[in-house]
Amino acid sequence: MDVQLALASRNIVLFTIGKFISLFGASMYTFAAGLYVLKMTGSGTSFALALICGSVPRIICGPIAGAVADRVNRKLLVAGADFISALVMLLMFTICMLSSISLPVLYVSTALLAICASFFSVAFSAALPAMVDDDRLQKAGSINQAVISLSSILGPVLGGILYSLLPLTAFMLLNATAFLVGGILSCFIRFYLYNSQEAKEAAAFLESLREGFQHVQQNRVLFSILKTAILVNFFFCASTIALPYVLVKQLGLTSGQYGTVQGMFSVGMLATSLVLAVRKETADKVKAVRVGLTILALLFMGLAVPLLLPHLPKTAVFAYYMTLMASFGITVITVNIPIQVLVQRTTPSQYLGRVFGLVETIASAITPLGMVLFGFLIDYVPTAAILLCSGVCLLLTAWVGMKVKESEQPAEVQAG
Repeated sequence: MDVQLALASRNIVLFTIGKFISLFGASMYTFAAGLYVLKMTGSGTSFALALICGSVPRIICGPIAGAVADRVNRKLLVAGADFISALVMLLMFTICMLSSISLPVLYVSTALLAICASFFSVAFSAALPAMVDDDRLQKAGSINQAVISLSSILGPVLGGILYSLLPLTAFMLLNATAFLVGGILSCFIRFYLYNSQEAKEAAAFLESLREGFQHVQQNRVLFSILKTAILVNFFFCASTIALPYVLVKQLGLTSGQYGTVQGMFSVGMLATSLVLAVRKETADKVKAVRVGLTILALLFMGLAVPLLLPHLPKTAVFAYYMTLMASFGITVITVNIPIQVLVQRTTPSQYLGRVFGLVETIASAITPLGMVLFGFLIDYVPTAAILLCSGVCLLLTAWVGMKVKESEQPAEVQAG
């Protein structure tokens, strides 16, 4: 048992380092590519299209990745996704060096990376309960969130600093190297430490998908949260499109300042993840989601304040958005981690891949429509009006959509 616990600790260290390296490289490239599209075209619609290329493949591949993760070796999926991502980046680097950087190249590379990221994310989330002991499941989940947050902090900040110094091809090469190192480290993780079966067999592929959806549908708490997430993600597209447009185009912040503001979101996520890693689990997770969404709605409306006060000094605007984005990150984690543990604790191992695949798909299914709509509106409607209206809609969603009662939570979760 001592050996098993030592291996579990090694698993945490390896997945922390490996995932951070690959996510850090991806974060830098995504930031630089998005800023490149925005500055090259100056169009909210073109910027939205770049984001759509990164979201639609995840929506399509989510359920497929989940079914695959329940049928094949999850180590192969995680490491394979990193290695294929490295090849994609090297291919795009070669194309750009032989010709030139173009929007189609950026769109295609973003879409291919999103496909790999879908398999990577679903397989890792489904594998966590078998990689660590039950007592450290929330800790592992919190560390997982902390890794995502830290990479998201350093990626935009360093990307913003390097953006004016390095060509976009350099970001591609750095990203390829990061994916390669992350894939190598994943090969040394014991993915089935607490589960001797190396892969799960299912009767048929389509039947496997159907069973996963039925499991989600029968869990009233999870199903209610996913329905609410559709609306939340739709209105959140307004901030995804509006924030870089507001900071760079309307308020005139530098690329470094924009990267720092983006990074502050992850600073809040990181700090909260570390706190939750050593804190007792939240008993009423549904209430935590409802309260968290309410706070997010109020913060969302706060994004419009500097636009209503046009004479604020740039220094004050910069500080305001840094504080606001850090608050966003804190609140998002207080919602995400309880939900993640809820899914992992109440889902049998043979369904975990499919459930996480469906979670990712259902929660993101509306995102492309939101990006198209808000990308179009931002070219014609005052940005402050878009942000305020979206914030009010988020507030209504938090209290109208979340009707599940505490008594409907699974008994083992409430006892936690």
